[in-house]
Amino acid sequence: MERARRLAGADRREQVLKIAAEEFAVHGLHGVSAEVIARKAGITHAYVFRLFGTKKQLFLEVVRRAFAAMAGGLAEAAGPAAGLEALAAMGRRDDASLSDRTLLLQLQAFAACGDAEVRAAVCRSPVRLGRQVLEQPDVDAGGGLGSPAATGPRTTAVGRLLVPALMFIALVVAVVGSLGAPLITSVAGDFGVSLAAAQWTLTAPLLVGAIATPVLWRLGTGPRRRQVILAALAVVVAGSLLTVVPPSFGWLLAVIG
Repeated sequence: MERARRLAGADRREQVLKIAAEEFAVHGLHGVSAEVIARKAGITHAYVFRLFGTKKQLFLEVVRRAFAAMAGGLAEAAGPAAGLEALAAMGRRDDASLSDRTLLLQLQAFAACGDAEVRAAVCRSPVRLGRQVLEQPDVDAGGGLGSPAATGPRTTAVGRLLVPALMFIALVVAVVGSLGAPLITSVAGDFGVSLAAAQWTLTAPLLVGAIATPVLWRLGTGPRRRQVILAALAVVVAGSLLTVVPPSFGWLLAVIG
């Protein structure tokens, strides 16, 4: 506690941001209070507000830093490499992010997109990550590599559509997250759970989607593309029907995931 009081302003800010990132990654924007973060930092919650204004502004700062850290990590991993070598290095760095809480914090940001300020910050971040990949030497937006075999009128047209497509996907994810956000309080009241637990009704589908997307992409590029698409649609329809009258909160989490 005595050591905490001796920290300079910049060091104190970094300490609070680090603690807040850990807490927000686990509990989300609405699942942790400024008092908890302040207590773990050994300061008063009034000092937290002095540094960041509001808890939401602290959350936004943490989220922006998480996305910026990922973009910086991708650039650092690629280094002077180009083409497939750069993409492979960036892929390994992205896989490494699964071992820390960076990805979980980003998913919590998507889950909090019912707030307009959070939504605006989140919508811009995936586009920056996409540009980080496209800025690598010999990486073409359409064909993957800038070689003659990978370029041409068709891949060039696809490349021009990539950034708008990324922006559209980010907007759709944010809108979907915002639709469920107002229901968190109702879910907590109906099933007798805490707000932090109820927020998992937004986080769980994002986690499942993060895992299922590459798996479905890999299966969908194989010879059984039609069967994979039909099976995925059947699972979505079945889950939607089962959420109509869920007998318990655990059941609700299972079917919406």
